[in-house]
Amino acid sequence: MAESNNLTKEQQKEVKEEVKKQVEQQEIIVEKRLHRKLFEKTAYFGSEYKRQTLTAITAAFGLVIALSWQAVIRKIVDNIPKSGILLYHPYLTDVYTAIIVTAVSVFAIIILSKWAQSPDKK
Repeated sequence: MAESNNLTKEQQKEVKEEVKKQVEQQEIIVEKRLHRKLFEKTAYFGSEYKRQTLTAITAAFGLVIALSWQAVIRKIVDNIPKSGILLYHPYLTDVYTAIIVTAVSVFAIIILSKWAQSPDKK
């Protein structure tokens, strides 16, 4: 504090201007960092939104495909001659069909999951 009294008014003005310049430079640096962080977060949100939307749309198409195949599989199973236990318990064909379709689907999901993994996760 004693040193500031030894400064002339001109020197005090220069010091104030220099401090003001440095503060403005620091504000610009902080603002640039903030903008960069906001851009990174926004870009991440956008890419995650696209990824999740793609997953939902893919699941919807998968459901449509499954429903279309359901009719075909049902007609094939219904045309198989029934004998023995299937004659007395017709719902067993539906159970067998569901088990087979589930097994094939799980196998396909496993293969597709391995295929879709990025190289660094393998």
